[in-house]
Amino acid sequence: VQTCALPISTDGPADTQMVTITGSDEATDTTTFALTVQNVAPSIAASGRTVRTGARPSIEVAAFSDPGESDTHTATIDWGDGAGPVPATATGSAGGGSVKGSPAYADPGDHPISACVSDDDGAESCDEASIRVLADLVCPDPVLPFVDVAASSFAVADIGCLFGLGITVGTSGSTY
Repeated sequence: VQTCALPISTDGPADTQMVTITGSDEATDTTTFALTVQNVAPSIAASGRTVRTGARPSIEVAAFSDPGESDTHTATIDWGDGAGPVPATATGSAGGGSVKGSPAYADPGDHPISACVSDDDGAESCDEASIRVLADLVCPDPVLPFVDVAASSFAVADIGCLFGLGITVGTSGSTY
């Protein structure tokens, strides 16, 4: 009895395999047969995120893997806002990647999302998570702080907004 290992794909369409068996007396026999390897759907794991209201840049909402390392992928995301699934970006290579999209929520709250990824053989997998939407931070116009020149100090209240503030002190031109 002879055994052999075949270079068989773990994911993909039909293929033809040729096997040659060589006996201990150096006699050989070759046969060819059809081998069908069924496509394996990619797997996906969605993850929750926190965003602010309004249009936002692209965020990653899921990671996926696929045993078909040469497969290409497409993705959709249902943001739970009533618009239904919209095209998303599936990036990655060698059997894995991420799903990204750009949400645009008008109101704060928790929204269930569904991220789906499909391979080029037509198999699809989906997973669900939740997006927490916070009210957009509205920053007031910056007010310059009171500067006590004699004490060479000043204070700015932290209200969660970022302002560029440069203070030049003295004749040396040091900026803080």
